[in-house]
Amino acid sequence: MSPYINKRSSKLILSWCIEKYGPSSYANVKTLTIKLDPTLDCFGQYFPYHNQISVNPKMHRSLISWCSTIIHEYTHFQQDMIKYTEYKTSYENHPYEISCNNRGDRDKLEARKYILGKLRIII
Repeated sequence: MSPYINKRSSKLILSWCIEKYGPSSYANVKTLTIKLDPTLDCFGQYFPYHNQISVNPKMHRSLISWCSTIIHEYTHFQQDMIKYTEYKTSYENHPYEISCNNRGDRDKLEARKYILGKLRIII
């Protein structure tokens, strides 16, 4: 596991997401929290009723993966999660998941560069 997979980097990525993507129309960015949860059975999850992003540090081996997951979950924060269950499709074909995966894949390197810069690490 990367030494950069920790609470500090998760908060930096979350700040980067807020700056890059803006707030949500469906949830309050001021009450959004991020939690490290090694008991999750997945990479990460957004809990809309708690307005919390949870990420599992044990599932990540790199800062790039860590960035991608937090971006993915932040994208869920910006989505209308009440409508999530209206789509009767698999996870892989769910339009919300496709959108989150695409954004995470597209922006993970930019987020990684930002985080390493904030941590004053030369790439």
